[in-house]
Amino acid sequence: MEEKKAFGWAFIGTGTLAKQVAKEITASGRHRIAAVYTRNPEKCRAFAEEYGAVAAGSAKEAILAEGVDGVYVVTPHTSHLEYLRMKGTKAKLFLPFYHGANAVTLKRKGAAAERFAGYGGYLNEFDLAAGEIREGLSESRYVPHKATLEVMEILDECRRQMGLVYPFD
Repeated sequence: MEEKKAFGWAFIGTGTLAKQVAKEITASGRHRIAAVYTRNPEKCRAFAEEYGAVAAGSAKEAILAEGVDGVYVVTPHTSHLEYLRMKGTKAKLFLPFYHGANAVTLKRKGAAAERFAGYGGYLNEFDLAAGEIREGLSESRYVPHKATLEVMEILDECRRQMGLVYPFD
């Protein structure tokens, strides 16, 4: 049986979540970071060096870089629509809808902590996305772009009602 080559990801964003996800998925050997972009050039270079990736000068450059099979957008959700509408990106965007933890611990007042097993962390989500992209799908059959954007609209309304404003808004 022929072994598949590691799926090449472009990461748009290099923050805490990007670092956590990159570490988990590359450890499997089934995924690699091929290109990265973030607005801060120093952070971009450091992330790229850590994973042997190309440090791109723009999101589009990262998305279209050699060896990129899919794109993980790990930036504030207000920028996601910009990437969805970008021309020439080969329909390989992966916008995270949710992430699973390896395990969740709940502690109720006055009770012992309860630990619940998760579904395997980020790796299963990335395996699913890689498979769907390899099939030629431009969005997930399980979580289409529309569902992601609808959730973000609901969260935006919650933030509005609470008066929560982020610096990038």
